[in-house]
Order: sequence, then C-alpha cells, then structure tokens
Amino acid sequence: MVHVRARVCSLYPFIEDCEFQANVDRAIQALASLPRFSIVLRRFSYFQHSAKSATLWLQPTTASNVNDEPSAELIQLQSLLEAAFPFCTEQRTISGSFQPHLSVGQFGSKVDVERHRDLFQSTWEPIEFDVTCVYFISRISGDDPFEVHIKIDRSVIATI
Repeated sequence: MVHVRARVCSLYPFIEDCEFQANVDRAIQALASLPRFSIVLRRFSYFQHSAKSATLWLQPTTASNVNDEPSAELIQLQSLLEAAFPFCTEQRTISGSFQPHLSVGQFGSKVDVERHRDLFQSTWEPIEFDVTCVYFISRISGDDPFEVHIKIDRSVIATI
C-alpha cells in the first residue's frame, strides 16, 4: 500500500474499503465529462475549528485565476462524484459549500496558525501540476495515514 499524506479530499465519509472495487465503474462514469485540468498551489489559508484548533491549508486554483478563487474544476469533480455517491455529502454540507484545500498542518490557536501561514507564504513558490488521477483511500483510525486502495487514471476516464 502507498501512504498518502497530501490530498484534496472530494468525498467524505466514503464507502467501506470492501466496496471500493465494486464502485470503480461508478466513479469512472461520473467523471467521464470532466475535462483535463491543472491546478496551482500558491496561497495559504486556514480553517478555525475552535479556539484551540485550526487547520492550515493550501488553496488549489488554476494558473489563469489571478484572484486565487477555488478551482472550478475541483468543485466540478467533487460535484460529479457526489452525484454518483449521494450519501457522501459531508465535504459540501458541513459548511454549506465544498472548499477544495490541501491540508498542511494542525495548530492549537488562531495566533499560531496565522503566524505559520504568514511564515510559509513569505517563502512559498507556487507549484503547478496536472490532475492525472483519482484515488480511493482510507485509514484505520484518525491518527493513521491514508492508504491508497484504488487509483483511477485520467486515461481510463478519457476512453469512455
């Protein structure tokens, strides 16, 4: 198994591991209309969960998006997958809309997360890459790393 630390989570909670293989075709069909796209990671932001908990994250956007709005393609990807797996809505319903993000770290206060955001942003060089696949991942408990169980390559999706 491959351990995955960096990820943009589209559906959560997802199906049980034992159901992954049986649902690959459903995901492939759902994503058939999604065009190829790239994303850029250039700006840090954070979620404040409580006075003692915050998550620092990178905003996935597109190269042409000068306002660093969330990637419309990632929002479309999430929407297509949610339509195929309508019981997996937490990523959208917990805050009213899906916020694509790449988690960087957990912090114990707003002051701490803002200090790290500013520190990381001051030396950050944007990274751009093609989105080439979708993974079915899971973990045993909240402290364990995610493991890849299924990889759906864009070339498979494109042949439909």
